[in-house]
Amino acid sequence: GAGLELVVERLDEAAELGLPSNQGLLIVKIKSGKSAAESGLRAGDVIISANLMPVGNAQTLGKILKSAKAKGAVLLQINRRGQIFFRAVPLAEQ
Repeated sequence: GAGLELVVERLDEAAELGLPSNQGLLIVKIKSGKSAAESGLRAGDVIISANLMPVGNAQTLGKILKSAKAKGAVLLQINRRGQIFFRAVPLAEQ
């Protein structure tokens, strides 16, 4: 497995979360893999970008994760209740 399995959905109430637009994916649930948990991702976090590329839907995120897998990690920009930060998330299972 990729080590990062998330259930995400598009943002409709982006303004409520302090985002400038409908940009990002809400993490609804972290399915499995230690990677996401170890990186400090939580359900309720919003992924704004992956490897500095904006993610507007799950397909875009999937493509970025697929291409990042060779490098073994992905850099996610996260909005957690208005706080913006970056997290490097390992993609290969240890």
